[in-house]
Amino acid sequence: MLLFLYSWTEFLSMVAVLFMERDNLAKLSETLLFCMTQAAFLCKLTNFLWHNKKMVDIETLLQHPILTDLTQFEIEIVESYMIEVKYLARLFRVLCILTVAFYGMFPFIDDDPDHMLPLPGWFPFDIKTYQYQVVIAQTCGIAMGAFINSTLDILPTVLITLGSAQFDILKYKLQNVTKVEGGCKMRLVKRALNKCILYHNVLLQYIGEVEILFSNGIFVQFAASVIVICLTGFQMLVISVRSIQFVLLMIYFSTMTCQIALYCWYGNELMYRSMGLSEACYMSDWNECDSEIRKSLAIIMERGKRPVILTAGKLFSLTLTTLMTILKSSYSYFAVLQRIYGKSE
Repeated sequence: MLLFLYSWTEFLSMVAVLFMERDNLAKLSETLLFCMTQAAFLCKLTNFLWHNKKMVDIETLLQHPILTDLTQFEIEIVESYMIEVKYLARLFRVLCILTVAFYGMFPFIDDDPDHMLPLPGWFPFDIKTYQYQVVIAQTCGIAMGAFINSTLDILPTVLITLGSAQFDILKYKLQNVTKVEGGCKMRLVKRALNKCILYHNVLLQYIGEVEILFSNGIFVQFAASVIVICLTGFQMLVISVRSIQFVLLMIYFSTMTCQIALYCWYGNELMYRSMGLSEACYMSDWNECDSEIRKSLAIIMERGKRPVILTAGKLFSLTLTTLMTILKSSYSYFAVLQRIYGKSE
C-alpha cells in the first residue's frame, strides 16, 4: 500500500511537470516518457488488485486432477517449457536491474543541471538542498516499482507458457488415445477420449481465467508502450550519442521492447500450440475404432480448428503480428515528432 501511494504521488508530480513544461518539446517528451511508464504500471497494479480473486481460481484450476495426473514424459514437457521462459524472464530482470542502476547513478555522473534527479517531478522545496535524499527516495521507489512491474509481466507469461505446455500434452494424449492395452479395448479408448475432452475443457477454462485477470493490464501496457518506445527514440535523437543519457535510453528502450515481446512471443506460441489438435486426432489410429469414437474425434477436430488467441482488452491479440504493429506505430509517431522538432529548431 505504501508503494501504491508513493507511485501515485510520483505520477502526479510528473503530471505537474508536463503542465509547466508544455511549451518545451524536448522536456515535455522526456517527462511524458516516464509518465506513461508510471501510468501503465499503476493501471496494471490496480487491475491485478481488483481481480485478485481470479488468481485463486487459476491456482485451483492448475491443481485440477486432470491437469496434475501426468506421466514422466508429460512432466518433462512442462519442465522444458518452464526452463525456456525462466531464462527469458531472467534476461528481462537483468534489463530492469540495469535500468534502475543507471537511473540511480545518472544524477551524479551527468553534468547537466537539469538532470539532478533520476525522474522528473515537481517538488514544493528546493531540490538542490535535498538532492541526495530525493535521489535515494526516487531510486528506492524505482527499484520496488520495477520489481513489481516486472513480476506483473513475468507472471502472465509463465501462466501462458503453462497453457502452451498443456496443449502439447493434450496433443500427445490425443495422438496416442487409441494405443491402449488390455481387454475391452474400445471401452478403454472411450474412457481415455473422455479424459481428453475433459482435459480440453479445463484447459480452455484456465486460459479464459488468465485472460480475464491480465487482459486489461496488457492492453494498457501495449498502448503505453507505443508512446514510450516512440518517445525513447525521439530522446535518443535530440541528445548527444556520446552522453550518459543516451546509454541509459538504449537500456530503457531494450527493456520496454523486451517487455511487450514477452507477451506477444508467448501469446503467439499458445496460438500455435493450440492449432495442432486436429492433426493429433488424425494421427491417431481412428480407422481402427468404432463409429462412436470416430464421431467424438471429429467433434474435437472441429473444435481444434479455432485456435486459442489471448487478447489485450479484447482489441489486440497477443501475437507477433501485434508486436510488429506496435513497433510500426511507434516509428510513425517518432517520424511525426522528428518533423515537428525539426521545424521548431
